[in-house]
Amino acid sequence: MLEKLETELKLRGFSEKTVSSYIFHNQKFLDFIKKQPDEIETDDIKQYIAHLMTKKLKPSSINLTICALRFYYEQVLEKDLKKIKAPKQEQKLPTVLTKDEIKQLIESAETKKSKLIISFLYSSGLRVSELVNLKIQDLNLDEKTGMVREGKGKKDRMFIIPERIVGDLKYFFNKHPNFQFVFSKEKPLTTRNIQKIVKNATKKAKLVWGGRSFVVDTTYLKPMIAGGARWRRVACV
Repeated sequence: MLEKLETELKLRGFSEKTVSSYIFHNQKFLDFIKKQPDEIETDDIKQYIAHLMTKKLKPSSINLTICALRFYYEQVLEKDLKKIKAPKQEQKLPTVLTKDEIKQLIESAETKKSKLIISFLYSSGLRVSELVNLKIQDLNLDEKTGMVREGKGKKDRMFIIPERIVGDLKYFFNKHPNFQFVFSKEKPLTTRNIQKIVKNATKKAKLVWGGRSFVVDTTYLKPMIAGGARWRRVACV
């Protein structure tokens, strides 16, 4: 029933994660509304969105559902739907960590490899998904540069490798001459592997924010200047 949606998403170069997500949300909608796709009207979608809002889902989750439904019915089936308003998203200030807290985070990692992974993420600004797919051949340690292949938007881009971790990387590669990827041998690590490393280090470091324990929700760790002083933001993007 949703084969056309899957085909169109793949033709437009959407990631596997987005393809799966859009198909999932459209299938859930059809299961709820109990109609065929060609019978769907704007009011059906509004009814479903209202149903989701009663479940107290996050605005970001509901907005993703709206995007998935609009893409299928407007872009694929070419239906003329009326405008569907998305719920307002909560505006929150970014959480920041000081240089000392970042140092504490790195030192709390359990292994030298884990410490290097966090240092690399923090200093390079790479996304976790980009780091796990990074190959040794993509790095030029002498020039202190690296290349992300088909990153966000399917585009290649260059990044800078800080001098302070170049020596650690060379030592690590010498210890693991058979590695094809920067931090793994034949297959890339999963993003869940990296997220677990960072979250475990955060808990061990006992970082506190606003009087309560602070757990890093990591997509990437990116250097940032804020408020006239040097800070490091731990951001989910």
